Amino acid sequence: MVIYGYARGALLADQVEQLKAAGCSVVYFDTSTWRADGAGWVELVDVVQRGDTVRFVSPDRLSRSVEAHQFITETLAALGVNIEYLS
Repeated sequence: MVIYGYARGALLADQVEQLKAAGCSVVYFDTSTWRADGAGWVELVDVVQRGDTVRFVSPDRLSRSVEAHQFITETLAALGVNIEYLS
């Protein structure tokens, strides 16, 4: 099982640093507001496997909208991936 990180939006360097310090082997990121076709998100979904974990710095770094948050969590859950937040 692998622990991945995902960061998005502003202050990417800080988020990546926090996620790596929290044990993420690879951190994927998107520089803008979360989108289902964002390069980092697409790469992450392509590599995760059942039993892996994806960590986010915080729920507000996951998405800005309830709809996007729901889409992300449901997508990862359907893949059998665990979700964790650092704060």
